Amino acid sequence: MTFGLLGGATPKPTSGGGGGSTVITSDDVMSEIKEIKYTIWLDEYKSFGEESHVFNNKDNWAELMQSNAALNDKTISTMAFNFLLENDINPMTAMGNIYGTGINFKQYETFKELCMDSDNVTKIIEHPVLSEIVYNHQPSANDLFDINTSGIWDIMTLELGNTMCTNPAFLAYMGTCDVVSSQESVPEGYYFIPKVNIGGRSSTQWVFQTIEYQGQTGSLYERVYGGHSGCSYKNWDGGTVTVMAAVSNDFSFNSSALLGDRAVNKLARSITVSTGQSYNHKDGAPMFGFEETNYNYQTHKSTVYYVVLPKYQ
Repeated sequence: MTFGLLGGATPKPTSGGGGGSTVITSDDVMSEIKEIKYTIWLDEYKSFGEESHVFNNKDNWAELMQSNAALNDKTISTMAFNFLLENDINPMTAMGNIYGTGINFKQYETFKELCMDSDNVTKIIEHPVLSEIVYNHQPSANDLFDINTSGIWDIMTLELGNTMCTNPAFLAYMGTCDVVSSQESVPEGYYFIPKVNIGGRSSTQWVFQTIEYQGQTGSLYERVYGGHSGCSYKNWDGGTVTVMAAVSNDFSFNSSALLGDRAVNKLARSITVSTGQSYNHKDGAPMFGFEETNYNYQTHKSTVYYVVLPKYQ
C-alpha cells in the first residue's frame, strides 16, 4: 500500500548559474493534478456522501483515503486515518503526515512517549485535525489522558479543560469510556462528569376532605413540602461549582423540571453529593376526627455519573 500520494509542486532551482531561475518537473505537475483530483473527490463526497461516485468506486475511494488531502481535511480526516490503520499503516506514521503540527513524530517510538512532553500535548490539543483524530482513536486518546505519564496534567487549567469539553470529538471519546455511577461523594482524583441525576419531589396540594358545618363547606388540604438532592464539584482551579443546591421541606419548590438528568460535561477534581428531604402534611380538624399529620418523609439522593481519567491506567 502506498501512503501519502499527495505532494505539492515545489519549484526547484536550476543547476545553472542563473540564480533565481526555477524549473517545474513532470513529477511536480502530476502531483498538482492529483491535488486537483482529490479536491474534486472530497467535494463530491461532502456533497453526496455514500451516494457519491468516488465512494462507490473502490479503487478511487482507496486512493483518496490514502492521500494526504483526505488525512488533512477535518471533515474526513478521522475516516482516512481509520482506513490507514485498517491497512496496517502505523498510527505515528499517519499522524506524521498531518500538516502544521510542529511535532517531529520520527523522534518517538510510541504516542505515549510523545505525550510525555507537555509541549507536544499543547500542539495536539490546539491542532484542529490532529486533536480530532486523537480523540477518535481510543488508544491514542488513552495515552493523551494517562494520569501517570501524559504531560497534559502539567498544563491543565480550568480554561483548557472547559475548551476541551466543548469539543464534540472529546465528548465522543468520553462516551466510549467506562462510566461509574455513585450516590456518594467522590474523593480527590481526575474525573469527567457527563451528567448528574437529581432526585426529589415537587411541592403540590390537593383537597383530601370536604366538611359541611352549619351550612358552610370547608376543605382540608394535603400538601407535599417538596425537596431535592444536590451536587457540586471542584474544578481544576480549586473552585467549587454547584450543579444544584439541595432543598429540603420547602413548599415553594414546585418545579419538577429541575429533577432528573442534568448534563454537566466538565472535568473535575472531586465530586460532592448532598441529600434533600420532603414530606406530606395533612390539615387537621379534630372536632371532625381529623388530626393534623405529617408523614411520608423521604430522603432524596443524587446519582453522579463520572469517568475516571483515563479509561486504562
